[in-house]
Order: sequence, then structure tokens, then C-alpha cells
Amino acid sequence: MAENDEKLIISIADSFVKSLSSLKGGKIRQAALSWRLAKLDAKTVAKLLHFIVSRSEADDMRFKPVMKTLIDPPFLVSVLGNEMMSDIYEYLGEKGYYNVRELLVSYPHKKRVRIEEEKIGFPQMADVPLGTKKALAKSQLKHTIDKLIYEEHPVVIRNLLNNSRITEKDVLKIVTKKPLTKAVILEVINSKKWISRHIIKKAVIRNPFTPTDLSLNLLHFMLLQDLKDIAADTGLHYSIRRAAKNMITKKKKLYEKK
Repeated sequence: MAENDEKLIISIADSFVKSLSSLKGGKIRQAALSWRLAKLDAKTVAKLLHFIVSRSEADDMRFKPVMKTLIDPPFLVSVLGNEMMSDIYEYLGEKGYYNVRELLVSYPHKKRVRIEEEKIGFPQMADVPLGTKKALAKSQLKHTIDKLIYEEHPVVIRNLLNNSRITEKDVLKIVTKKPLTKAVILEVINSKKWISRHIIKKAVIRNPFTPTDLSLNLLHFMLLQDLKDIAADTGLHYSIRRAAKNMITKKKKLYEKK
């Protein structure tokens, strides 16, 4: 990257960090970032994304909030359009920025993952109307919460996550379910209260049914030992394990410099 080009990217990135840090709420930040990206050309966006991801991998804490904002690639597509996203994807490939490119695409789950049915013991909930389940998810009765943890409708899960009676143990049960739908995972990720917890982030990554783009983003918040555990988990997609190994190498080099 030419010196002037690099200065421009750094300037834009710094501007993004400052503006996003003043905004409250993931959706608002996401919209602000996406609309600002829409004003740039595809190559500049690609270079900017690479810079942001690289700084995050180097444990630059200023860029962690930006990585959280980039967690939903479909939203970027809806703002930037398929043609521009295609150009960005192509340019990232030309430059060898595969760690960034993989953030923008989800790979299918590994076919050999054995689905373990975990919706246990509550067949009576199958006949309960959705509206009733949404209301019950706000209940303060623990036995009701226990039954609804296995529901798949995102609004039911959202109401549960906002319920003052739900515990970290309950949320872990939600994110470790197999199979687990993307809609449910996104409800957890969009819950500021719960996704801020390290153990929840790690559990989301370790579930092989989490879309790869979401897992790859959350990797940026893992500690060295977490990355080692993830890299050794053969139940996860190779792209996630490969990314974890690359981050381990980068973190070790940073520690050596210190």
C-alpha cells in the first residue's frame, strides 16, 4: 500500500472509531458504519476492512467495537449491494486478504457433525400458540423459563434474554444447542448484556452450527488459550480453526516483542 494511500486508510479508520464510539446500540452503529462505507469505492472499503481487522488482530482495543459492528455481513450487502460486495470480495482475494474475505461469507456446516437432539422433555410446549410463548418468556417462573430455552423462534428467545430471571447458565444452554439456528444466535449476539460475557462468546464460537462469518468475527475477542482450544476443535469448520491458528501465531509474535 502506497504511503499516501495508507495515510488515507488510517485517517478514515480513525474517523470511524471516533464516530462509532459515541453511538449507543449495535444496530445504530451498524447502520452508521454501513452508510459511511457506502460512500467509498470498493477498493477503499476492502483496504479499510483489512486495516480494521489487522488492528483488531493486533489487540488494538480501539477497533474491537468496530469488529462487533461488522458482525452481520448480510446487512453490509443490503447497504452496499451485491455488485459492490462482489468487487470488494474479488479485491480482497487479489491482495491475499483471506482473513477479511472469510468474514464476509458463511460456509456450510460440516456434514460429519452428528446432530444431537437436545430439545428434551417439553413436548407439551409444541401445541402452545406462539403469542402465548412470547408472553411466557417474560414470566418470572423458573420452570417456565427452563421449558422455553429450547424454543427456536427468535422473539421468544429475545424475550427470554431480556428476562431478569434468566441466568448465564440458561444462556449457555441456548447457545450450545445442536442444531442451533442463525436467528437464535443473532438474538444472543445482539444482546449487549449477554454477548459482553466472554464465556458466552466462546460458547457461540464452539457451536459448530454457528455460521462461520459470525464465529470468525468473535475470534477477535478470544484470549490465547481460547484460540488454542478452538484451533484444536475438529468439530469446527476448517476456516475457523485456521483463523484461530493464524491469530495464535500473531499473538505470540506480539508477546515476543513486548
